[in-house]
Amino acid sequence: MSNDRPAKLVPVQDPGTPTVSNAVSVSSRTLIRCLQLELRDQYNNASGATVNGKVHVEVINCGHVDEVPVLVGNTTRLQLALVHGRVTVQVGDIHMLTAR
Repeated sequence: MSNDRPAKLVPVQDPGTPTVSNAVSVSSRTLIRCLQLELRDQYNNASGATVNGKVHVEVINCGHVDEVPVLVGNTTRLQLALVHGRVTVQVGDIHMLTAR
């Protein structure tokens, strides 16, 4: 039995509930140290082993929030490589800085 076409990009492991801190130390404001995502089909089976490309990540305001966190470099956008259906977001990509 073969897997179906990729339908979603999901965390390999549950990252838990992130919390935001306004600590002075940047390392204390890191929400997630390493996040690995993979392509899965509609039945939640890994299905992107032959898929390579780019993943565009963007932090957006989905409601009435006064502050929106930004990524390293004071940006809300990030581009990462998707290799064999997986992408890894490292700590350096997602340190949270002062909100815009």
